[in-house]
Amino acid sequence: LLLYADASAWASRLRFHSRELIRELARAGVPAAKMNVRVLIEAQPRRSPPRRVRGLSKKSAALIRQTAEHLPDPALAAALLRLAARGR
Repeated sequence: LLLYADASAWASRLRFHSRELIRELARAGVPAAKMNVRVLIEAQPRRSPPRRVRGLSKKSAALIRQTAEHLPDPALAAALLRLAARGR
């Protein structure tokens, strides 16, 4: 019989009572000659460090705005102007 416990304290307690448990299982019709108890360890999910959001500098925003003003494509110019508006 192989039992898994979620903590070492429970595993020790089950090991301590293993003879009694095997005896009671035999009375219930479950044959078990030996009992092994293992601690089941859950893997902790890796936590990534918090992302650092970088802002757009005023100088970069001005450069993007100048570039957008000289573009022939209105959709691209509008997208660059929206990006430049995020400058600080």
